[in-house]
Amino acid sequence: MNQTSPLAHLRVIVVGLGSIGHRHLENLARLGVPHRAVLRRSQGNPAFQVPPQVRLFHRVEDALSAGFDAAIVCTPTALHAETALPWIEHGVPVLLEKPIDSSPEQAQRLLHAEQKHRPGSWMAYCMRYHPAWRLVWEKLHSGQLPPVEYFKVWYEGDVTTWHPWEDYRQSYVARPELGGGVLPTLDHEVDLLLWCFGKPRGVQGRTFATRWLQLPVPDTCFSLWHYAGGPQGVLSLSLARRDRTRGFELVTAEGTLRGDLMAGAVDWLPPGAQQQPELRRRWWYDPQYDWNRMYLELLRAFLASVVGTREVEVPLRAGWEALQVCRAVLGAS
Repeated sequence: MNQTSPLAHLRVIVVGLGSIGHRHLENLARLGVPHRAVLRRSQGNPAFQVPPQVRLFHRVEDALSAGFDAAIVCTPTALHAETALPWIEHGVPVLLEKPIDSSPEQAQRLLHAEQKHRPGSWMAYCMRYHPAWRLVWEKLHSGQLPPVEYFKVWYEGDVTTWHPWEDYRQSYVARPELGGGVLPTLDHEVDLLLWCFGKPRGVQGRTFATRWLQLPVPDTCFSLWHYAGGPQGVLSLSLARRDRTRGFELVTAEGTLRGDLMAGAVDWLPPGAQQQPELRRRWWYDPQYDWNRMYLELLRAFLASVVGTREVEVPLRAGWEALQVCRAVLGAS
């Protein structure tokens, strides 16, 4: 990156150095941010080491006094709001890993601080920058897609493969005190539906724990979404499926928009496409899609807002709205 770029002068700290913190730290380097730092516990995750050129802090007070331009918070879910709060109170923009928190009270404290200090913080909903979902949003909001009658959206994966360096039963996802469980952990698709269709009139759901994972938290969730005068839909989320699958189907009177994110394809299927495959229209196809690209796009957009060349696109309120839906589903379980 050209050293005259505003990003070349940014000072950014990553708070928490697990898997996602490590990804953000590497992506900061890819985007040409040389002044990087990490704030972590003195006994941090041994699977991830701080590179020698990256400054290391163990006390939040020391990090706050060092004058950073932005912070990226990557702690366990139940610590998200608590960790982000002092940075926001110091006027430092935060990129907050999702979910916003597992506690609505803590999330509200964070929103109030953001409103008071106005640092321009973001939720890290990187799936908004995935080309398949970006296409859906653009088609819906430009009127290029017929009215959606109903939808099916899903993400079902295998939590045992998320962090190969640790026993999945010890990870934050499996621990209720750290905000674990299928919700709000898997709230990307919740946010995507809110982003594309807005707040539903109502949502009903059921969560449960599968037998083979043996977790003390629910690992699977099915929910029904109801929109007044709009689509109805089903959202399926699971931590317990061995063969990972992720995608969507938006059904209209004129055809179906089908996305298979594992195959890297989005297809428009008009009537008769099953019998006549030539009728299918491929709207996006990238079977070798690099999933890190959406993280880079999110980070690039966030940093652009920090230097004042871009508006906030994924505000903290998006995390609050997703948490409200998750709580409604959990309350119906």
